[in-house]
Amino acid sequence: AELKRLDKEIGKVEQDLARAQGKLSNPKFVDGAPAAVVAQEQQRVAEFGAKAAELRAQRDRLAQG
Repeated sequence: AELKRLDKEIGKVEQDLARAQGKLSNPKFVDGAPAAVVAQEQQRVAEFGAKAAELRAQRDRLAQG
């Protein structure tokens, strides 16, 4: 049950990460958005990446038993 929960949470975080990366890879967004908004998205990418890695490590530890 815990592995299922972690898988679900990893999927959600990875979706959020992909969404934020998509914004940053869009030149119209980067050029048109205020610098603070772009910086916020960059921060979100870093946070989501770290969270996903943490959850994957936690899942791996549980899977190994």
